[in-house]
Amino acid sequence: MFRSLLMNNTFSIEYINRQMAGNSHAYGLYVSAYPSREGRKLFDLKHKVTLALLHIDRYLEKKMLIAIYIDLVSETSDERVAFETMAADIRSGMFNKILLVDVNVLNHDAILKDAMGRLVNEVVDLEYTDLDGNVFQSNLVPLNFLIGV
Repeated sequence: MFRSLLMNNTFSIEYINRQMAGNSHAYGLYVSAYPSREGRKLFDLKHKVTLALLHIDRYLEKKMLIAIYIDLVSETSDERVAFETMAADIRSGMFNKILLVDVNVLNHDAILKDAMGRLVNEVVDLEYTDLDGNVFQSNLVPLNFLIGV
C-alpha cells in the first residue's frame, strides 16, 4: 500500500468496519503526508499510520474504526481526495468523529484547514481529536430546531 502511494502521489481509502457505520461511537482515521526535501515522505507516512494504529489499539474501540483515509500530498496538486471522500462519508452519516495524528496539520495546510472549516460548519456534532488528546467539537444547532420545525 505505501509503495503504490509513494509512486502515484495519490491517496488511499481502506474501509475496515462498514457494518458499524451510523453508530454514535464510530470514527474515521485521517492521515496526510507532505513532500520533504530529504525524500522521507514514505517514512513519515508509515510513522504516522503506525502511531495512529497503536493509539487505536491502546485507547479506542478498534471495531468502531470505519475507515482509514490517507492523502499523500503532491507539490503539484491541491487535491485532498481521501479527505473529500471522508467528508462525504461523514455527511452521509457513517460517522461523526475523526482521529488525526496531529491537529496542528490544519495550521500548516491551508487547503485542509479550509476543507475542515467547511465540514465543521456543515455537520452537527462533528468531533475531531488527535493522538495527544486535543478534542474539538462543532456544536451547531440545527436550523429546524431553531425555527421549531
